[in-house]
Order: sequence, then structure tokens, then C-alpha cells
Amino acid sequence: MNPIYRIEFPENLKKVVEESDFPALDVFICTADPDKEPPMNVVNTASSVMAYDYPTDKVSVYGLDYGGSALTLFAFLEAAKFARHWLPFCRKNMIVECNPEAYFAVDHSQVVELFILTFTMI
Repeated sequence: MNPIYRIEFPENLKKVVEESDFPALDVFICTADPDKEPPMNVVNTASSVMAYDYPTDKVSVYGLDYGGSALTLFAFLEAAKFARHWLPFCRKNMIVECNPEAYFAVDHSQVVELFILTFTMI
């Protein structure tokens, strides 16, 4: 077995291709049962995709609920409202982890202290 290891340099993409020439992305997020796939996990995935560092007019995110759950529909509607505020906040503050659940699970006061400690030692 010969695994392939690759290194990506996404920051170089804009050097060789204009943003207007980026291909369109269609992302399908599928779910069927809100008991097995909690709606919060599904909408957090959608939030993460919408936060891609990619032209917003070139990304389309589709939520496919094969179970037809009212709970999942409600979660997507509320997530869309939240995303109108959350995604600009992430872009403005250069937050890489745009999944709200992951972001709020971290104690950011410790991260800031570690950051300050690291750069005062240099």
C-alpha cells in the first residue's frame, strides 16, 4: 500500500486564479432522522460550509431532509437567522473555527493568555 500525502496551499489560489473564475460549489447536507442525526449537528455543518473562505456568490448549500422533520426545518430556519450575524462576525474577527458549537466550547480567555505568553517568550 502506498499512501499519497499532499500539501495544499489555498492561500496561493488567489495568486493564480481570479475569484470571478472560481468554480461554483454545490454542497448537499443530507439527513433523515432527527433522533440519529441531531438537527444542531446538521445546521452546524451547514454553518461551517457557509463560512468557507470562498466567494459567497459561488457557494450554494442545500439541506436535504429525507425524513421531513419539522424539528430539522425549524433548526435550519433559526440557523439561517443566526448565520446572518455569526458569519460576518467570524470574517471580521478572523475566526477560523466557524462551527458555533466548537467555537463556544473553547474557553477563549485561556487561548488569549497562551497567545500572550507565547509571544512574550519570543
